[in-house]
Amino acid sequence: MKKSEIVVLVPCHNEMNNFPKIYKKLKKYSLLVVNDFSTDGTKYFLKKNKIKHINTKKQEGQLNAIIIGFKYIITNFKNCKYVITFDADGEHKPSDLIKFINKAKLKPDIIMGARNRKNRFLESIISQLFYLKYKIKDPLTGFKMINKMLIKKNLRHLNNKYFFIDFLKRVSSEIKIINIDIASPKRRGYSKHESFITNLKIFYFLNFLF
Repeated sequence: MKKSEIVVLVPCHNEMNNFPKIYKKLKKYSLLVVNDFSTDGTKYFLKKNKIKHINTKKQEGQLNAIIIGFKYIITNFKNCKYVITFDADGEHKPSDLIKFINKAKLKPDIIMGARNRKNRFLESIISQLFYLKYKIKDPLTGFKMINKMLIKKNLRHLNNKYFFIDFLKRVSSEIKIINIDIASPKRRGYSKHESFITNLKIFYFLNFLF
């Protein structure tokens, strides 16, 4: 598969401590960064290095930033067949991208990166239950590859409520999904997802899913 057929989508909010290091290994790929109203010099860095990017006019949050990126890719990346979502905080390894690209030869609809380390106990519980019912090992992973046409078909259903779990639940019985193991190093600095609200939302997923 040609590199132009895969776009790596990176939502980014105030990650100048992490993203420049990651970018050195991502720049060989077709890349789109959604700069989610960063105030730490991210906008300048992206412009200086001529990185394809979108600047939001207000802080949208990670999931909305990804949806904005999806819409842009559907309209502007005509040769793209797959979109890989990749975090800017250092919790994903660029070296794992080749695993997704190699599996793309099998023409799956979605490839899910199953992390070797979960950030919360509830994530492990949800992952186990979700796998039993939907055969997806890590539904909350941010590292995934999705067929662009599947995104386009379901774009109106995507929202920021359930970390796309509702999307996975809707399509899982109709499509080909592959799980692959990925490393999940601990990020440097403060995690934007370590909050009471985030944990409460994850707990609420148990009722939503089952």
